[in-house]
Amino acid sequence: IYPGGDKELRNPLSKLCLDTLSEKNRPVGVYNCHGSGGNQHFSISRDGMLVQAGGMCLRGNHLSQGSHVRLGDCDSHSGESLRVWKHDRKVGSVVHKPTGLCLDIGVSPRGSSNPTLQNCNNSPAQVWVFGVYNETQYKQPGREL
Repeated sequence: IYPGGDKELRNPLSKLCLDTLSEKNRPVGVYNCHGSGGNQHFSISRDGMLVQAGGMCLRGNHLSQGSHVRLGDCDSHSGESLRVWKHDRKVGSVVHKPTGLCLDIGVSPRGSSNPTLQNCNNSPAQVWVFGVYNETQYKQPGREL
């Protein structure tokens, strides 16, 4: 287990989970939570990277509001800052640290859904919960995830 959250990353409002949709180098989506891991298994690493079970990292596609998030190489040093996130367990927000924007479920009026970076507004569309939390990590003084 990673030091923060592990397993699926679920939005309680929609009851949908962040999902790769079996695509690489494309925007991630959300899908019905199935609890089987794989495309929906994400963990947050000690250094703030959201790592998918396949070894890819979630990153901001662009550094602007409304941009989609996608998976990218975790090992590449180019664009490293695009992959750093902070999960506030109390509020439920997942903040893209370079921009200060929040991961939003991004459901469009047509029903399609690709999470986007949006101004943080404490809306239910920006609440994300991991399936499992490593409690000892959250109890360490001075540690924020």
